[in-house]
Amino acid sequence: MSRSIQLIEDKIRLTCDYEERHIAKLVPGYTWNKKAKRWDYPLNNESYQGLIRNFPGIQVDPKLIQAIQAIADREATIRQAKMQGWEGVEPTEPMPIKTKPFGHQVLGYELACKILGVFKSG
Repeated sequence: MSRSIQLIEDKIRLTCDYEERHIAKLVPGYTWNKKAKRWDYPLNNESYQGLIRNFPGIQVDPKLIQAIQAIADREATIRQAKMQGWEGVEPTEPMPIKTKPFGHQVLGYELACKILGVFKSG
């Protein structure tokens, strides 16, 4: 059986030989998918890097690479917004609340909208 990882239902799915199960268990967050008879991992950079590190030369699904890159891009956006701070920030779009929001609420709203792609200018 060839070793590979792919994106399946917002999870990373590992295909490997039975004899390599002890290596598969070295990456935190694993679960055994009885139906698929494969290992599932959370879709995050830590799981991805752990699998790449523990299974050198493993085949990687291009969709998985895109998903991991999208996660990295979102995390970079969040880090940048946190560094800029929230004091004095004003919403770029009307917020669906009746009272004047606090700065940290505006920042959270802006981040959520940017990550979800709600803003056209985003």
